[in-house]
Amino acid sequence: MNLLGYDIRPNWFTHNLLCGLKIALFIPTEQRINASWHALVAIAVTLFASQLVIEFIAEGVGGDLSWGWYRYPLMLFSVILAASYFICALTKKESHIIEIAVAYYNSFFYIFVPFITVYIIEPFWYNDQTYTFISNMTLIWAFLIMFRLTSEYLEGSLPHLLLAGLIASGAMYIMHSDYYFDRIYYVEEAQKEAEQTPFDTLTSEGLFAAQEDLRQTSMETLTPSKPGQTDIYALTFGSYAYQDIFMRETLYINGQLKERLKINNILTMINNEDTVLDTPIANATNLRAYLNDLAGDYMQPDEDIALLYLTSHGGETEGLSVELNYRFSQNNLPPETLADILDQSGIKNKIIIISACYSGTFIPHLQDENTMIITAAASDRTSFGCSDENDLTYFTQAFFEALSESTDLEAAFHLAKEKIEKREADEGLSPPSSPQIFVGENIKSILKNYSAAPLTALEE
Repeated sequence: MNLLGYDIRPNWFTHNLLCGLKIALFIPTEQRINASWHALVAIAVTLFASQLVIEFIAEGVGGDLSWGWYRYPLMLFSVILAASYFICALTKKESHIIEIAVAYYNSFFYIFVPFITVYIIEPFWYNDQTYTFISNMTLIWAFLIMFRLTSEYLEGSLPHLLLAGLIASGAMYIMHSDYYFDRIYYVEEAQKEAEQTPFDTLTSEGLFAAQEDLRQTSMETLTPSKPGQTDIYALTFGSYAYQDIFMRETLYINGQLKERLKINNILTMINNEDTVLDTPIANATNLRAYLNDLAGDYMQPDEDIALLYLTSHGGETEGLSVELNYRFSQNNLPPETLADILDQSGIKNKIIIISACYSGTFIPHLQDENTMIITAAASDRTSFGCSDENDLTYFTQAFFEALSESTDLEAAFHLAKEKIEKREADEGLSPPSSPQIFVGENIKSILKNYSAAPLTALEE
């Protein structure tokens, strides 16, 4: 490198990092890594020190290394070194073991630093799904990088290249599933305790023991239905705690159901740290208990309607995501489970509204002549707007805007669908979410009898 007439030559450490950058970005380079044992130790220490510095910046002074901090550099050092050994043994070029390991570590530096920064800082968009996606991308990257190194440094055959990539991905998987992204620096316990909220000290036993009392308290706000009139009992369900939008949306839905549809009997389930001490959590157990209590003590089976409004992330097979916190294990709510809960409750007339990706998968499992089902997306489509940057998801916002124009649920759905299609087209979102609706014949006549709000457009 020539700088102001002087020939500046990078030292071996800088040289290796520059080579690693080109390898990481798949840029062609004729330069090779400066391989030695001290180069291997140097880059391993650099990786460890990088995480320590990032954690120190994020956590501040007054912390300590975790008791098992030594496991991290040991794992980092040994796993890739072992992978390099097996890869070089495959190609019968054992003399290149250190070279492959050093080249891999120096390229991995540029993947590791951004990943560990996001992991420690946890920005608003970071969640379990983001972590899984990035982890999977890292495994793919490891495969491609080792494929390249085996090709360029060892001149291996195609089977050797493929097997080398798989070995590297396996090594990365071991590190992900064990010590790889563990914290190594912690703020003192006294400081942590001073910053703790009541949720931080909540145990699984305390959480689940409180649910029956919370349900009972909320049930006391309900009014039993009178014979000869149709009433709607609503249950709102916001089940993803790692983003506040689902809590906000659930509370908004409660207000809109009262204002637009004049529904006063509402039961709420929310997964969020801010509400967990005074609101039942959103899971299958509470939903089942609520529906059973409604059917047994409040609703008239032939006249009344249960309205379920569920909002969360969704998947094609797993249904609705149900998450509270990593300390409390929860089961997702697939279509089969929701159908089973509703069947066992004995509730006959139902309106089910689901704001989630792939929510159309619920329709085949829930449809019958006494049920209306509205979903934010088709069975093979994502919905939009489930970011904390938004106050509401696109579907919920459009649906209640439509209800301000018509309190007929079916008509409001079609108005909302038009609004969503226009918004998605204007923002270039593709493929479109394609909201879905199913209306059973019997629920139409039941809704005609609901006099608290003019749902008359469902008439033939």
